[in-house]
Amino acid sequence: KPYIEQPLPDENLQLALHANGSFKSFEVELTANGNGFDDFSLVSTLTFDGKPALKKIGLSGNNFDLGYYTADSLDAQISNFQITAEGYVDEQIEQADLTWAFTFDDMRYENYRLKSLFGSGTLSNETVTANVELHNGKESIVMNANVNRLFSTDPEWLIKAALSGLNPAQWLKNPRMRGEVSLNALASGVGFSLNETPWEFAIYKQTRPIFSSSSNLKFSEQINLQTEPVELAGYIIPDLSITGKISSESLITDGFVQLFENEIRLQAAIQQLLQETRSYSFKASTQQFNLD
Repeated sequence: KPYIEQPLPDENLQLALHANGSFKSFEVELTANGNGFDDFSLVSTLTFDGKPALKKIGLSGNNFDLGYYTADSLDAQISNFQITAEGYVDEQIEQADLTWAFTFDDMRYENYRLKSLFGSGTLSNETVTANVELHNGKESIVMNANVNRLFSTDPEWLIKAALSGLNPAQWLKNPRMRGEVSLNALASGVGFSLNETPWEFAIYKQTRPIFSSSSNLKFSEQINLQTEPVELAGYIIPDLSITGKISSESLITDGFVQLFENEIRLQAAIQQLLQETRSYSFKASTQQFNLD
C-alpha cells in the first residue's frame, strides 16, 4: 500500500517561521519539533534580481522515525541528518552551478544498520563530480563519480568504488556467508538506461603497499604491492579479476578466480538480454587443478 495513503498522526507540531532580507534577496528559515522527529530546520536563500533563483538551501534534523508517519509500514530511523547546497539554480536547470553535501548518521532499516553515510560534490557546466562514503565499523564503501553532459541525451559517466572489510553474512542475513570482502569496482558508459552502446565494468582485488625494513634496498625497491585476500563462506580467494560489457542486447563477461592455488578462467554471455527469450553460454577452464 503506498505510504501516501497512510493517515498522518493527528498531533500538534511546534513550528516557527522567520524571514528577512530585501525584495531582491531574502532568507527563509523554518524550524519544527514534534513526535517522530526533533530539531527539524529548513533554511533557504532566494533572489529575485530579474528572475527567481535559489542560492542556498539546507535541511537538518534529529531522531527521525519514518515508521511513526507510515503506521510502521516502513521501519526506519535516522539519528541525525544534514543536507546543504549552495550556488545558483533557476528555471534553466542546465545553467545550475552548485556545491552540495549531505551526512546521515546512525541509520536503521528493519534489521540493517549503517553508522554513517556521507556525500559531497559539485554541479557546474553540466558536469557532476560526486563522492559518497558509507561506513559501518571497519566496513566501508567509497564511491567516486563523474558525469559529463548531464542534461544532454547522451551523458557520459564514470563510477569507481572501493569495498573494504565487508561481511556478506551481516547484509545477507546468512551466517554461512561469513567472510571479509575487499574489492575495487569500475564502471563507465553513455546514457542512464541500457542502449546499443555497451557499458563497461570491472571488478578486481584491492592492493596495498608493503614496505620492507631492509636498509640495503633503494626506496623504490622497499615498496611491494600486495593484494588483499577475499574470504567468503570459509574459502580464501587470493585473487580475482572480472571484466565485462553490458548493453540492451547482451551481457558479456571474462575473467579469472584463484581458488586452492589454482586459476580458473571464466567466460559467460547472455544474448537478447532484455527479451523474453534469451540465450546463455558459460565456459570455465583450468590446468592441473589441485584440491590439496
